[in-house]
Amino acid sequence: MSRLSLIKLGTISYSEGLTQQSKFAEIVKKSLTNGLPRHFLLLLQHNPVYTVGIRSNTVSEEEERRLVYLGADFHRTSRGGLITFHGPGQLVVYPILALKGLRDSTGKVLGVRRYVEQLEECIIRTASESGVKGVDRVDGLPGVWVGGRRKLASLGVSVQHGVTGHGLALNCDVDLAWFDKIVACGISGVEMTSLLRETFPSTHSVDCSVATVIPRIVDAFSQSFHLEANRVTVDEDPSAYEIVTPNSSRIG
Repeated sequence: MSRLSLIKLGTISYSEGLTQQSKFAEIVKKSLTNGLPRHFLLLLQHNPVYTVGIRSNTVSEEEERRLVYLGADFHRTSRGGLITFHGPGQLVVYPILALKGLRDSTGKVLGVRRYVEQLEECIIRTASESGVKGVDRVDGLPGVWVGGRRKLASLGVSVQHGVTGHGLALNCDVDLAWFDKIVACGISGVEMTSLLRETFPSTHSVDCSVATVIPRIVDAFSQSFHLEANRVTVDEDPSAYEIVTPNSSRIG
């Protein structure tokens, strides 16, 4: 079983997230040259930011200025997908993987489409573990949904030279009011939701914090991609990392 290195980055700016993705992507690219592919899972939250994917012309400069005035950053990116929001209370996962080094349950090398489906499976498993039922894909609509029209998580990926980038954003206990300022994901009438909203009120207390959800999504990722998760710490040079809890996917 291949090893999946977990990188916990805390709450960072979107720009810093791009920098970290680039650093780890270089490590993965180098690993492909020696036939020993590496895989990293970056786990983080972002400071409030609105982002739009490769079809950035769907958001005018005037609209960008309006959103920045609300107190959020704004970025035009190379990922797929339209406009969305990232902020505290939302778990962002950037898988930096050697795609050709991964296989599905049938033993076939993962293509981009199957890779996205696997990410969706991870979110569905994680939501179920958090007590949210009825989570699924909706034909023709990207992301993962509850009840058909309430969007729980967004996906936007990139693949360059066989290495994956960007990833998924799962609403844990994020302030959903930020989404009211945009047409989320370019889908009119979409209602954004969160794990907290879907489990409240409940007959028992449900912890939907990012810290609680992280180990659940790591377990789901390990199972879906057949990878053994190991927690690591990094310094200024991400190539100099240390495995501190080998053979364990449980992190706090």
